[in-house]
Amino acid sequence: MEISTVQGCKVVTLRHRSPGHRRAFVFLPGGGYANPITASHWRPVSRLSRAAGVDAVVPLYRVSPEGTAEQALALLEEVLADLIAERGEEVLLGGDSAGAGLALATAQRHPHGVRAVVLLNPWLDAALAHPATSAVAPWDVILDLRDLRQWAAVWADGLPTTDAMVSPMNGPCMGLPPVHILTGGRDAFLPDAFELHRRLVVAGNSGTLMYSPDGNHADGLISPATPEGRNAHDAVVRWLQT
Repeated sequence: MEISTVQGCKVVTLRHRSPGHRRAFVFLPGGGYANPITASHWRPVSRLSRAAGVDAVVPLYRVSPEGTAEQALALLEEVLADLIAERGEEVLLGGDSAGAGLALATAQRHPHGVRAVVLLNPWLDAALAHPATSAVAPWDVILDLRDLRQWAAVWADGLPTTDAMVSPMNGPCMGLPPVHILTGGRDAFLPDAFELHRRLVVAGNSGTLMYSPDGNHADGLISPATPEGRNAHDAVVRWLQT
């Protein structure tokens, strides 16, 4: 493990042990932009890194109220630019939940040189305004929509929550690297994930959608002990290796 500092934030790199490889996965942890990284992120990131044979680079961006969307994007653009300069087009970008939304917002601002974007159960619209969201939400045992909207308003720090820096659903889909999305039928973010994939297809993006009808919001992070977790794990490893 290596730790560096960029803009006052730690950036942790979990090195794959095979010599000569260059591929790296920049992973942004979720937590509603209000909660810092936990063991529930470190374990799957390490597991995916080993299985795919890639380095995992985890920027520990500041969460609210100390951190803001604008600050996080500035940090991630610098981390991404430095990594691409070092490794060329062997850098993938992704995250889970809020981190996945932040990954997409970063890719929309810095699309060049990123090999692919991997979004695990992404939070794409801070307002959660899709009319189907309220229908799916009762099936989601993890997310609380009221809390999420409050956290997003603090994270926006004066920006409209419709701004693409906060809600990348409102950002561009043209010109992006392949965007792979994982979602499930018990994830309140499902409607927006489907809508984003539709827009990407229209824009000619070659990314894929992995949908599990019984999948929960956190399937992208759970161990391969359940069928949904195993399918999610295998899909992410495949995206990281392809």
